[in-house]
Amino acid sequence: MGTHRSATGLNFLTAAGALGVVTHLVFSPQLDPGTSFGVFAASEAFFWRLSLAIGVTFLLLCGLAAQFRSLFDRMGRWGKATLMLAFAGTAVTFAHEWGQIFFLREVALVAPQALDTLEDQAGFNLFDLESAIAASLFMLGWVAFVIALWRSRVVARRGPLLVLAGFVLIPVLTLALPGLWGAALGNAVLCAGWMVLGYDLTGVAEE
Repeated sequence: MGTHRSATGLNFLTAAGALGVVTHLVFSPQLDPGTSFGVFAASEAFFWRLSLAIGVTFLLLCGLAAQFRSLFDRMGRWGKATLMLAFAGTAVTFAHEWGQIFFLREVALVAPQALDTLEDQAGFNLFDLESAIAASLFMLGWVAFVIALWRSRVVARRGPLLVLAGFVLIPVLTLALPGLWGAALGNAVLCAGWMVLGYDLTGVAEE
């Protein structure tokens, strides 16, 4: 068994990571977390950031699907389960973002007060639950998947380490930096991890 790479070293995961870095460093800092939810979701920055984020998750799905066969043959039972979990978490996140861009933003433009009322409800409602499920599955799937990649030695540890570091830095930097710069920088590290994973996984095939 061996590996080879294409001349460019580019694939769907690399493209997802590159698009994600641009999305979070250019558009995320433009969002104003101090505004009401209705105004926040109706902003142009929210529209462009979410539109590009949908592209990122779609490319991640394509990247996982493209690597599915070669990775499935190289990873044990645990690794196969994490690969399917990462795919499921990414698919749920894609569906979540798709609903936001076509429904949530429309509500924000037509009746922003409805979103404000929903956001101001006390306790944990179904809207919060849907977002929490998508975020949790996405994070759990990718954390488990990159750990399995690392343990199976399919790729060098730099890619998995960057992905894990990104998930850790997102909440840490969010608390440490003003506005959405912390979340933007943490997500940029995560996306850089996908870029490295994409490069390391490009052209992986059995000899």
